[in-house]
Amino acid sequence: MVEQSVAYLVPLVESSEAVIETLSDFNTNINKQRIEKLFNKLIPDYQGGQSNQKYENMLYQSVFNYDSNSESYEYTYKITPALRLSEYYLGEIFEKIDGGHECVVNKWGYHRFNNAFEPTSEHHLKSSFKDILSDDEKVRFVESLYNFYNSERSKYFHTNDDALDTLTVDSNQEAKDILKEAFELFDKYYIYFV
Repeated sequence: MVEQSVAYLVPLVESSEAVIETLSDFNTNINKQRIEKLFNKLIPDYQGGQSNQKYENMLYQSVFNYDSNSESYEYTYKITPALRLSEYYLGEIFEKIDGGHECVVNKWGYHRFNNAFEPTSEHHLKSSFKDILSDDEKVRFVESLYNFYNSERSKYFHTNDDALDTLTVDSNQEAKDILKEAFELFDKYYIYFV
């Protein structure tokens, strides 16, 4: 319960150093050097200071969650910061390529990512967005990030009428697998868009 509460409070901390300090206070097995080293290994192309502090804190929280082996009744809280970050990165990408047309991010900042993709289950970018990106690797990356966001975030953030059908992350390993995929995508974001 304490670890889950800390996970929700970390985005509000003032610096990445304070995030590591706060997390270290709750888990004496984790120290600054260990988290920094793991962070650099998982997201090697991140150069720091490029993002809103709240989102940088979520990155550090995600790395901490990846490293933590604490036991819990369910582990969905461990992936929450990374899933929120996937939405943030998509928003940043489409704000850059939308050209102010409000097709994907409207004037109030609400995301309508599905407007950028063909109405099929594979989620391929519409040709107008492919033309704007003009790079096949970037197109594949944006499609991969959206597929991750759409499948993982929707799956775990929404509940069903029947509580037994609501999905949860049931093990540390399952959380680590989802986080590992997120880190690979986040690193590519820093390669292609920062």
